[in-house]
Amino acid sequence: MPGISERMLSLQLKDLEKNGLVSKQVYNEVPLRVEYELTAVAMKLSPIWHALEAWGDMHRDSFSGTARQSYEAAITNTL
Repeated sequence: MPGISERMLSLQLKDLEKNGLVSKQVYNEVPLRVEYELTAVAMKLSPIWHALEAWGDMHRDSFSGTARQSYEAAITNTL
């Protein structure tokens, strides 16, 4: 995942594992190898994730352009 630190990735994976969304397999090799996979519960969320991705794709421009500039201008004017 571009732009994420190893520490943040590790914390997120631990949280997902704790909540039963990913399972972790540790291989006792040198160097140590770890693999993660989605659990059956997480796989049931797949349609929701895909719907959110499609929604984000359709609305990407409103998040990155005019709406953000309008928001920042409004905040600046209230200070």
